Amino acid sequence: MGRRLLGSKKRKRNAEPYVGPPRQPGRPRKKFPITTVAASIPKSNLMAKSRSQPEPEPPAMKKIKIPKRKPLKLSLLETLPSELLQTIFLQSMNVSLPRLSKILSSKLSSQHLHLEMSMQILYHHHDQPVKYRSQLLICKFFTLDFLAKYIQYAHRYWYDSTDHDPGDSYQELGPSEALTELEHNNLGYPFLERLQHLYIPSKLLHGPWNRQKIKFLRILKRNECTINWSTSSDDETAKRGVLEAILANCTPVVQILVGYKDSWVPVSQDMLRCAVLEGGCNRDIVRHLFDPLSDVDVRPKEELDFMDAGIWRWIEQRGDDLTGKWLQKVLESNGDSLYVRPPRRK
Repeated sequence: MGRRLLGSKKRKRNAEPYVGPPRQPGRPRKKFPITTVAASIPKSNLMAKSRSQPEPEPPAMKKIKIPKRKPLKLSLLETLPSELLQTIFLQSMNVSLPRLSKILSSKLSSQHLHLEMSMQILYHHHDQPVKYRSQLLICKFFTLDFLAKYIQYAHRYWYDSTDHDPGDSYQELGPSEALTELEHNNLGYPFLERLQHLYIPSKLLHGPWNRQKIKFLRILKRNECTINWSTSSDDETAKRGVLEAILANCTPVVQILVGYKDSWVPVSQDMLRCAVLEGGCNRDIVRHLFDPLSDVDVRPKEELDFMDAGIWRWIEQRGDDLTGKWLQKVLESNGDSLYVRPPRRK
């Protein structure tokens, strides 16, 4: 009983019996680390395998519930039909009505409606104050191209409403032809008379300048439109616009805006210094600043200082330059006396 057979193993006491799949006969295989197995596989095979496998999808984001906005309550005016709203717009002649909301702006945006509104203000009604009629020029739709279409539209209406000989045929007035005539001569049509004394919009009183803007400004000036001097903003905008035109050597703008009448921008010492010291003394601009002085009855609101030391210093630095000599003669001829002596150096 005490003897143990050869080849038999001693069994451990209290060992739990093996429970599981039957073991394979023979010596168990050696387990290699994962890094060793991966190193033995070619890199190209790994790349091909990684490309073939789809990329894992990112984790789904949690959807944030955005509270829905409550629809805005429309005003009674916004709920009206477009036809009725357009009638109210024309009868009230309130050009500020489309600016109240986007809905009103979309319902009152047709070009025919804008032409009819312009006819109401500039032709049919004459009892509105200048301040209210000037609001028409501030509107975005009132551009140079729109003014040409208005002249064409109003010209046809005026011809149909007046008496003519039966043999006369209507000659259509083209937009470009109307603007050309209007730029150089006031046509004198009744549908253009109400342009007089309207306030020039501030968007035309400052740079940058281009041909369309200058042409529009000249047409309004020809029809005796004026600057609203009652507001300090337009006053400062016009003066700043003249200085911008001087620095840009934009002679037409200076000729349109600057003068000695009440409706023009008055000449100032700052303009003269800017034209000479910073603008390079453009002769056309400087000549326009001095031209009205030849009229005895017209004097500038601000007396110009012809003894300005900075200007005379600029003339001396120019030496025998023709522009410097010309400016010296202009200062001498426009001084209070027949000859203005340059200031002495201290």
